[in-house]
Amino acid sequence: MGEGVSVRGGNNRKVQVRKERKDGFTEAKRQVFLDTLAGCATVKRAAAAAGVTPETVNYHRRRDPVFARQCADALDVAYDNLEAQKVADAAAAAYVPGPGAADAPGPETVNHSLALQLLGLRKRPMGQRTGRAGYEPKRASEKELNEAILAQLDVLARRLRKTDRGSGPTA
Repeated sequence: MGEGVSVRGGNNRKVQVRKERKDGFTEAKRQVFLDTLAGCATVKRAAAAAGVTPETVNYHRRRDPVFARQCADALDVAYDNLEAQKVADAAAAAYVPGPGAADAPGPETVNHSLALQLLGLRKRPMGQRTGRAGYEPKRASEKELNEAILAQLDVLARRLRKTDRGSGPTA
């Protein structure tokens, strides 16, 4: 296969050779996106650098599990870089300007509390609650559930017996 040609199926058809779209999300654009994402941790910026929209990226992340894993790995690298930068800031490391530093925002523009909060959220497993908004939910066992139902039925039976005694025949 030459460059600009791909082999894939589409619209429930058999696999076939197709010419790459000029505006398609090619392997080269994917690599630019992943490299930029690892550097900036922002899907919107990385998509713009690759010449695609964030919607295109999200579409491919949903449809291609390999690409979704690559995006997660790139974000891990970006967060590792951000964490290292925050540690360096906390250690009062000297700022060394690089090329084009005159127009780059300085470290004073960084919202440190937000960055630390986001880094803390990164460490928690997916699905874990972020705070202590009340007690942890408790699930009753089958035995406890049956005991509670039987207790409620006993209360109901006592109420019915009490009303039956009080509503005898009237003469």
